[in-house]
Amino acid sequence: MLHIFFDPKRLYTLNEYDSPEYSFIGKVLSFDYKVFKKDMVFEGEWVWRNFLVPDEQYNVKLNDLGQLHFIRTIKGRNLHREYIGIKYWAKPGVEQPITYYEKFYSGGTLFLYDQENRLTEYITDINCMGKPVHHFKRQFEYDSQGNLYPLFQGRSYLFEDDKLVMAVEGSESDKWFSKEIIEYDEVGRIVKIMEYGYDEGEDENGEHIYYTEKGIQHLNTRIYTYESISQNETKCTREANFWTSGQNLKQIIVYDEKGFKRSHQHYSFDGSLYETSNYHFIFDNNGNWTKAVVDVKMGSEKDVRDSYFIFERDIQYDWEQKANISPSHPESLTWLEKLHSIFKKS
Repeated sequence: MLHIFFDPKRLYTLNEYDSPEYSFIGKVLSFDYKVFKKDMVFEGEWVWRNFLVPDEQYNVKLNDLGQLHFIRTIKGRNLHREYIGIKYWAKPGVEQPITYYEKFYSGGTLFLYDQENRLTEYITDINCMGKPVHHFKRQFEYDSQGNLYPLFQGRSYLFEDDKLVMAVEGSESDKWFSKEIIEYDEVGRIVKIMEYGYDEGEDENGEHIYYTEKGIQHLNTRIYTYESISQNETKCTREANFWTSGQNLKQIIVYDEKGFKRSHQHYSFDGSLYETSNYHFIFDNNGNWTKAVVDVKMGSEKDVRDSYFIFERDIQYDWEQKANISPSHPESLTWLEKLHSIFKKS
């Protein structure tokens, strides 16, 4: 999923649902979550592939404490096109009722909590055409300080002062062994992640292999530096040094004081810019985001390909009040008008 938020203090996500996608201000009962995408595909030449119906759609119920209770999958990520198939393409640009997709999908993700209202597990069960297609369970435990960590066989986590400082996967006898050491600055932002493990490559037949005979290597170091560029915005430069190959990768992220991204740039190994994403948000009068618009430009200056994403949250509060919307930045409404015209093009 395209990440539209950035938290410099929690780059290592232990619970994928502990994010601004699922957090709110005020008493929220439920919300409908939709993701739209318009991109370009190569069919002899680059042409628009236009989706006016959502690529993903979910209904999310919260419990009385505002915690996630059940996420109903109406159209799941990556799966809906495969199972709906030609019927999905038969009516391009037509928003189908939920009952249409219920012919294909049922189920979702259920969240369970302990007596202290702490998340202990979530269980995903998805059915398609009456048959189970996806089952997943993730369980969590807490240390004496209340730090959450997922229970994975062969994985362990170390916290110091409520900060994750080490994550280990596997044992040193496993070829996929991985250890990450995480360092923070004085205000709790991540400034360095060092990864250790076995170097990887390909043999003469193109098969993926691990060079275990070389022993555990220092694979890469990711350095994060921060610069305040305005009263409300910070620029984070992330530089990854791959020690075994001698190559470097760079990203630059601009985000505001609430973690909403403004831009995200990716650079190639040769230092050239190859992807730029710009982010625009709309909020209701309760301070909750209801729409995020992302435009992505990929490729060189001579061959730029565009993609557009819209994330929508239709929020149901516990009072009868129609929430007004307001732009996070002056150009946001202009961007919505632009995206509206882009999505309407054939």
